[in-house]
Amino acid sequence: MLANYTKFKPHYVSHISPLYNQSKTEPIANCLAYGLYCHGPRYDLGITDGKDILMEDIRQKCAWRISYLNTDEASKDQYWKYMINFYDKCINSTTPSFEYKCSTEVAESIGIPYENIEKCMVQSFKLDKYSDLVYTNNNTLLEDDYEVRKKYEIRVFPTIMVNNKTIHSAWTADDLFEAICSGFKNKPEICLANEKVQNKDLSFGFVLFIIVIVIALNVGIIYICKNYIAQRIHDRVDNVDINGRINNVVTSYLALRDQK
Repeated sequence: MLANYTKFKPHYVSHISPLYNQSKTEPIANCLAYGLYCHGPRYDLGITDGKDILMEDIRQKCAWRISYLNTDEASKDQYWKYMINFYDKCINSTTPSFEYKCSTEVAESIGIPYENIEKCMVQSFKLDKYSDLVYTNNNTLLEDDYEVRKKYEIRVFPTIMVNNKTIHSAWTADDLFEAICSGFKNKPEICLANEKVQNKDLSFGFVLFIIVIVIALNVGIIYICKNYIAQRIHDRVDNVDINGRINNVVTSYLALRDQK
């Protein structure tokens, strides 16, 4: 509902290997660019090499660029279609795969020519054509995402941000909808309509009912406390021998007087 009023941009997580050294040119396991971009394996999915995950991250980022930077509004859903179909066909399957073959099939099935994704990938590695240099060259897409992560000091994954502010509440559609709407200086009609629905739900009768319930609870609590205190005082009075105490005081007084 907010697609025409917002700009969505996904970011992907990678980390620098502790073994990374700019002067070294030796490959590091699970890493690209000699350890500049790394990702742990996902043995639960049968993915033993983190490089496969990084390459798929780049493909997905390219799918976003192709769909969201397209002037055709109908094409903007292609990124989400890619993500959903990739999960269903390549992850949530008997033989999970992060290889390009499954990605190719998904892209073609939703109408994204895979050569467009590959072209984007090649450009992100600053290459003219696809080659083994993708495993050694720096990547502009991963580099941009790493800089965003560092700039906003993001340490929890995944993280959702609206207007460069982290959303800490529950990640439901309603919560995100409200967070996005609250960020508009001039709210679109869809946000105002949603507020009217919420305000309608909190009718005057409902609010009055809540107030009456709160007052009744407070009155009940005061009544119970008052009776409890009165009963405690009564019990203490009953347990005290007043006559005996008076006699003791009088006897003491008389004894002091006789001494004088």
